[in-house]
Parts: sequence; C-alpha cells; structure tokens
Amino acid sequence: MSITIRKIMESGRLKDARIVAGAGGMDHIVQSVDVMEVPDIGPWLREGELLLTTAYSIRDDLEAQCRLVTSMAEAKGAAIGIKPNRYIGDLPEAMIRLADEQDMPLIVLPPPTPYIDIIVLVMDLVLSHQKEQLQRSVDLHGQLTKLVLERRSLQEIADNIAQLGECCITIQDQRGLIVAKAGVCSSDRRITKALPVVYDKAQIGLVTLMKDGDKAAESDAIMLEHASMVAALAMFQIQVSAEASIRLRGDFVFELLSGK
Repeated sequence: MSITIRKIMESGRLKDARIVAGAGGMDHIVQSVDVMEVPDIGPWLREGELLLTTAYSIRDDLEAQCRLVTSMAEAKGAAIGIKPNRYIGDLPEAMIRLADEQDMPLIVLPPPTPYIDIIVLVMDLVLSHQKEQLQRSVDLHGQLTKLVLERRSLQEIADNIAQLGECCITIQDQRGLIVAKAGVCSSDRRITKALPVVYDKAQIGLVTLMKDGDKAAESDAIMLEHASMVAALAMFQIQVSAEASIRLRGDFVFELLSGK
C-alpha cells in the first residue's frame, strides 16, 4: 500500500501530532516533504507533498492562510503540517472550515519537534515503500521473463499473471481477438486498466487487467507494464515460429517439385 497521511499518523512516529481539519483527505498519498516560510509558495507546491510551516509569513493575513489551503488542494498536495502556537495561536475557524470542505488535512505539529526530524521519519516511510515497489518490479520482471525464455504459451503466461496479481487478465491479438484469459473478478466494483502490446513501435495486441475495487493496489500498474512487455515477447516468438514454419513448408514443396 502507498504511504498515506493516515498511515503516517497511525505509525506513531508523529507523536502528539493531531488532525484538526480535513479528515476526508486522510488517504492522500505522500510523495515528498517541503517547508514553507514564504507567503507566495503556490507556484512551487507539488502533488503528494506534505507541507510543513509555522505560518510565520502569513501570521497576520487570514486571506493568505485560507489561500494556502486552497492552493494545496488545487496542487493535489497531501496535507499541511503546521505549528501554530508560536505565531498564530489557534487556527482560524475559516481556515479549518475550508480545509474540511476541500478535504485538505491540517495537522497540528508539536512545537518541540524539529522539522528535520519530521522530514526524516516521513521520508524514511516513503523511501522504504519505494524500495519495496522497486524490488517487486524486479521480481515480477524476472518471473515473467523466465516464462518467455521457457517458451510458455500465452495462456500459461496469463495464468501466472492472474495468480501473481490476484486479478483477471485478458490478452488480445492485433485483430482484437482474445488469445488468452485468466482469473476471475467477482465484484461489481471492478477496476479495469488496459495497455497496448507494442513490438518494434507497432501495436500487436492489448493487455487488459481487471480487479475487484477492494483489492486494487498501486502495484497493479507495474504488473500491467510487465504483462504488456512479456506478451509482446511471447507474441513475437509465435510470429517468428509461424514464419519459420511457412518457410520450411515452402522449401519442402520447392524441393519436392524440383526432385531434390
């Protein structure tokens, strides 16, 4: 699972921190951490960012405080971690109300905790998760590539992908015909993702991954990319074998007719 605000709060690493608004955004994914001490930070905000601030630069500007919440929501930021005690005291009701409306979590941070401690502990979670995802990608690549090297059929490849990804998968050829299908999706809340099968810059098929909504995972995109690549290699193998077979039959007929 991705590192979310909820997971960070439940980890116990942000001791004494508390959510005061925007609880509807607790599942926002955290990708990075930044510190704000200037009022015009809007253009530098990024998706998935946990923004830390004392609000010193906007301490006397209610409009700017509310604008920060709106700007973070527009940038698809993860949350705002704020130390209000020293400069603004209690958070303004208008800011809290806006954060609730826009599902932008406002986290009141304990004053004694240095920013660097928060940055290190949050990025440790994020980087550990990224490491796990990278390792999973490497493992998937190895397992699926092995199937191609063993010259397994498209159906066997689809069976393995469905088992590894706990999903339903279909592989279509260039004409749109289903050449392999595996797995079962039982829920009506089905999530479908598709990716072209490309070889030598030409689309030679389509891989579609379907999964029950309550089982969807971030790694599904990685699975789909590897499935597309392996399907391309397998389809190319099939094409090469078919062309070789045609050439052999042609050579046989030629030799037969020429009396060789």
